[in-house]
Amino acid sequence: MFNDARSIKTARAARTFKVGQSVSWTGRKGAMSGKVIKVLKKNIRVKTEADGIWNVTASLLKAA
Repeated sequence: MFNDARSIKTARAARTFKVGQSVSWTGRKGAMSGKVIKVLKKNIRVKTEADGIWNVTASLLKAA
């Protein structure tokens, strides 16, 4: 039940992002930002300036 609720929340968050949108998040390397290059079911593929391409859970992202 809890896993289903978390999956629904993440999938709903993923639908709010569009390709080309600027986003930011705080990860293991600290605050990061980049542009959305692909929207997957639960994750967003983000290209950063310095660190390459990241798969980030949609619920961690904020529009920048």
